[in-house]
Formats: sequence, C-alpha cells, structure tokens
Amino acid sequence: MSRTHLLAATLLFASAAFPDDQPHPPAQLSVEKWFVGGWNCKGTELESGRAIVDTATFSMELGGFWLQEQISLVGASAKSRDLATVFIGWDGTQHVRYDFLVGGMARFTSNGFEGDTIVFAGERLLANGRKQSMKHTITKKGDRAFLSTFEVEGKIAFQETCSK
Repeated sequence: MSRTHLLAATLLFASAAFPDDQPHPPAQLSVEKWFVGGWNCKGTELESGRAIVDTATFSMELGGFWLQEQISLVGASAKSRDLATVFIGWDGTQHVRYDFLVGGMARFTSNGFEGDTIVFAGERLLANGRKQSMKHTITKKGDRAFLSTFEVEGKIAFQETCSK
C-alpha cells in the first residue's frame, strides 16, 4: 500500500469513527492540565549521591486526550540528552501512563490525585528483558512546584523538585 493510500485510509477511518461530533477528552484528564508548561528539575540519585538536573516539558496532545512529557538532561556530556517521553491518558477507569525511556519502557496506572499527591505504580521493562516494579509519587508544592520521587523495587532511586 502506498503512503498516499495509507493516508487516505487513515483519514477515511477517522472521519467514519467520528462522523458528526468530535470526541471530547474525559473530565478526568483535567488534572493532567496542571502540569502543562516547562519545568526545571533538580534532585539527587540517592544510591550514588549524584546530582540530577533536567527539564520537563508538558503539553496536551492528540486532541487533549494525552498529556505528553519530554524529559531532557541539562548540561549532560552524554550523546543523547533525552531521557524519556511520557504519555498519560485515561482508559475509562484509571489514569494510564507509558514511559519510553533510554534503555527500556514502563507502564503505570493511578487513581488520580488524592489531595496534593498522585501515585503511579507499575512495571519497567529494560532492554535486556528484565522487569522491575516501580512507583512514582508526585506531590504538588504550591501552584508552581512539585516533588517527584521514583522508587524501584521498593527503594527510593531518586528524588527531585521541579518548578516553573
């Protein structure tokens, strides 16, 4: 199938799937909108004591159905400064998150914010096929900051504070 035929088929499917009304993002995704914008993050990798400095840029994508996050290292000497691309959406029952990381990927779920805290729990699959349980806790610190804590196999791996 040529690219032109593939594009035409995709457009035909999209118009047939939503003939009269455009779909609207579920209300549950409104909590994700708080993150939209650019964030500067600083923290520590706890095992090594190494400082972490990165940026996180959030935007609502695909008609507002997905929150996309792009995470990049700041001042890194590595060839790739990109650390991860993250997508967060709603599957009808819970928040679902997919992290595409250097060296693997992860899938998390969450019931949403409880007070100022949202917890994503799931599993990371490394490029070597190994799986690890993970938990990511985000706690709002006012309107323009949050604390981010990642746990791997039940131990805190790193923690950072992000601010706009």
